[in-house]
Amino acid sequence: MTQTDDSGSTAPRQPAPLYSLLPMGLWFALSDTWANRRGAMIVLRGLRQRDGWPWVTYEHLAQALGDADRRNGHNFWAEFEACGADLAAFLPRRQQVNAEGVAHGEQRWQAHPFWSCAQVLAEFRRHWPEPGALLSEQNMRTAGHQVGFLGLQQVLRRQ
Repeated sequence: MTQTDDSGSTAPRQPAPLYSLLPMGLWFALSDTWANRRGAMIVLRGLRQRDGWPWVTYEHLAQALGDADRRNGHNFWAEFEACGADLAAFLPRRQQVNAEGVAHGEQRWQAHPFWSCAQVLAEFRRHWPEPGALLSEQNMRTAGHQVGFLGLQQVLRRQ
């Protein structure tokens, strides 16, 4: 990294570019960030052929954006439509939960397996107020899915 002349601090690094080859030989390129990948998925899925069918399939999107499962694209499209098909509402709706947040959420769910996401978030904020202030109930839901507790809750409740 090089230092800037004004402040003496290091210049911020731009994320590496994400390049995707689209149907008909077109290339799509932008900075490789989480929001850009989701935004690209929505924009590319929104491109339509004359007959109304999507120009880019979920399978192609998954392959181009490095997703292991094409259903992730479908799920993001459904969430986009649930936000009123508005990119400004869709992109900031979910923050990534860091590993520390997931680990703390997992501890809470291990101690209280039937707690809701709101209860886990409240407990998280009580123990770790500074990082907890940045999280939402949706973040806890994401963490719960990552550690498998929300699926486990459904199984336990059915029994």
